[in-house]
Amino acid sequence: MKGVLPKRIILMRHGESHGNRDTAAYTTTPDHSIHLTAQGVAQARQAGVRLRRVIGGDGCSPDWRVQFYVSPYARTRSTLREVGRCFSKKRIIGVREESRIREQDFGNFQVEERMTVIKEARERFGRFFYRFPEGESAADVFDRVSSFFESLWRDIDMNRLRHDPSNDLNFVIVSHGLTSRIFLMKWFKWTVEQFEVLNNFGNCEFRVMELGSGGEYSLAVHHTEEEMLEWGLSPEMIADQKWRATACRGDWNDQCPWYLGEFFDHLTDSDDDDDPVENEVFNFGDSNSDTGELAAAMGFLVSPPNGQKYFKTPSGRFCDGRLIVDFLMDAMKLSFLNPYMDSVGLPNFQRGCNFAAAGSTILPANAASISPFSFGVQVYQFLRFRALSLQLLQGKKFDQYVPAVDSFEKGLYMFDIGQNDLAGALYSKTLDQILASIQAILLEFESGIKKLYENGARNFWIHNTGPLGCLPQVVAKFGTNPSTLDELGCVSSPNQAAKAFNIQLQAFCSKLKGQYPDANVTHVDIFTIKSNLIANYSKYGFKQSIMACCGYGGPPFNFDSRVSCGLTKILNGTEITAKSCNDSSVYVSWDGTHYTEAANQHVASQILTGNYSTPF
Repeated sequence: MKGVLPKRIILMRHGESHGNRDTAAYTTTPDHSIHLTAQGVAQARQAGVRLRRVIGGDGCSPDWRVQFYVSPYARTRSTLREVGRCFSKKRIIGVREESRIREQDFGNFQVEERMTVIKEARERFGRFFYRFPEGESAADVFDRVSSFFESLWRDIDMNRLRHDPSNDLNFVIVSHGLTSRIFLMKWFKWTVEQFEVLNNFGNCEFRVMELGSGGEYSLAVHHTEEEMLEWGLSPEMIADQKWRATACRGDWNDQCPWYLGEFFDHLTDSDDDDDPVENEVFNFGDSNSDTGELAAAMGFLVSPPNGQKYFKTPSGRFCDGRLIVDFLMDAMKLSFLNPYMDSVGLPNFQRGCNFAAAGSTILPANAASISPFSFGVQVYQFLRFRALSLQLLQGKKFDQYVPAVDSFEKGLYMFDIGQNDLAGALYSKTLDQILASIQAILLEFESGIKKLYENGARNFWIHNTGPLGCLPQVVAKFGTNPSTLDELGCVSSPNQAAKAFNIQLQAFCSKLKGQYPDANVTHVDIFTIKSNLIANYSKYGFKQSIMACCGYGGPPFNFDSRVSCGLTKILNGTEITAKSCNDSSVYVSWDGTHYTEAANQHVASQILTGNYSTPF
């Protein structure tokens, strides 16, 4: 840079406005003309004192300076006026009014009842991309903030501020809550999903981006981990901020899960010239990764509000949105997997196929099974899929619809199955009987893996099972006696069974590698990831760990086995509907059995760190 980098870039939200206190103000007064309340003025003065201490505190150069940028709205201008009282004129380089950092445009005069409906629609659509009628989306704000970035960097690069590089320079941007969060998103390259879980700034709160020892800006130089957690930053985002505090400018943090570097290490040999995103994926499992198989094959009803979060309609998934497998496919830059049995809409299988079906077990299905597609059946479905694909490829007319010939050897084979074998047994067997059955379950799993290997499979990605005793369905049924619960409020015996299964599954993975030295086998510890989420749910932005979002019955579990999510039944002469909660993003459990999209995203982000994967 030709110019001097500011020591700090500080983002401040305006003080309390009349619109913050009473939204009816927007019905008669244009948003840009709404002023601060008396409380807001006092907040701004107090914020100025705090800001002055940050900028002029211990360790600063004696002749430090500050440059202000301010939104043109009345409330931000008034906030800056009060903040500025704490600075002598010689300390202020200048003030620039900048319209590109104004508030998100919600439309013109805002009729309160109409805005309530509109904001409810925004929650269903997604906060980042929803565009207000006659107004803007957060994505629109992102675009103009990006343009402001260019001007900001030109101010620095061309030394337009004529600042002496021997003295500390500070940029203070007085703006709005959403605009400031967008600024942080743009600067730190956060994803849309990461942006959407950020908490808004309080009135006159500010965030300090300070230069670290290596020349990179970081929130962690000034702020504590506890503060960043309160703002909604995930542990991975906080880890990145800590890395930035000492990183050299221009360095790349390849440990960030959203950069996805480590995940690709498991897909192909390091000396393979193929781009890892070209890998095909073949998935086997149950409802944790069923993208529509049971619905397509059996006409199984997956009704609203399933799918409301991402697809806006039921997608065959037992979730409000995406599953773990969907996020992993995103990470590999591949489209979501089509279910094997779905023939509607010209499904494309060029990058793989999903054989997972809700309710499936590893052991062969019986008359009481929800799904006839046990693991062995899924394997035979794959063998038929493989044979037909190879036959079609001979004519070279269907290359764009089915996997390439070598994909059956180079592809990634993913497995997330076994929990239904254990969970189903809870209703008819003792813990000792369940533990005794694990060997037979894994022998059946081994038989299927062997068939896949004999037909070219070489890359095995195997998830263990999660803490079954923490599912609301299980706690509601088996946790009525407090003595059966652990310190997290989960039922102990199902978790003991899951742990025993996982120990033997990991031993099987080691055995598999010994039997097939040319295979790549990776064991993924889903149990630990999900247990950590249950134990520390509030740290990750969740408010409910063992209560279903979509269900009936209310606290503590909101689960009634007689009426599933989205369905209506007559119970004791009364019509009952299992409805969704208002905000599924703060719930771990979607329907008492399956996780929410938000929880699935968290689990996927932990998988992508590589910290829970053991390659053999």
